[in-house]
Amino acid sequence: MTRHRKRGTHRDERAPEAQRVPAHPAHHVQPQKPHEAHRLPARPAPGRKISWRAAEFHYFEKDYLWYVWAVFTGVVLLAFALWQRNFFFAVFVVIATVLFVEFGKRRPRTLDYELNEKEVLIDGRMSIPYKSIESFHVRKRLGLLDEVVFKRATRVNPFIHLPIDEELAVRAREFLLEFLPEDEHEQTIVEIIAERIGF
Repeated sequence: MTRHRKRGTHRDERAPEAQRVPAHPAHHVQPQKPHEAHRLPARPAPGRKISWRAAEFHYFEKDYLWYVWAVFTGVVLLAFALWQRNFFFAVFVVIATVLFVEFGKRRPRTLDYELNEKEVLIDGRMSIPYKSIESFHVRKRLGLLDEVVFKRATRVNPFIHLPIDEELAVRAREFLLEFLPEDEHEQTIVEIIAERIGF
């Protein structure tokens, strides 16, 4: 008798494989180094400048006789004005004598000076742009601080004097030559008289 084999459905006893999901390529993130985590963007280098501090002018010590001569000169000029009956000149002499004595007693202030690539700064308040300056000159003064003298393009008070140390004056001159022409400035009669009488 022919045996008929029962055909059953063949089942795979193995567990079905997990459904594979195509993986997306992960973005490669390079770890930051500890010293790079908080790195700030580079800042532009500050402009070049030369700065220093000095008295605004040299103070000459004045004794009692200096004030006596100042008042005596004022009295003589006042008498001459009254003799000429020039009352306007008499008033001018009185005012000039008082101011002369007061300025003689005034002590110099200590100011901050700065030369940068655009301007001259005096005590952080007075700004003199290079475009308004015609030329400059470093003046040597025996026994005193040197001076950087600027000549401005104006007829009213054209000269600006900056007292400066001798060694720093060399650096200041080299720096200013990049922006301004150098021209020697002769002292005016008023400046010469002022130095002679102690101003």
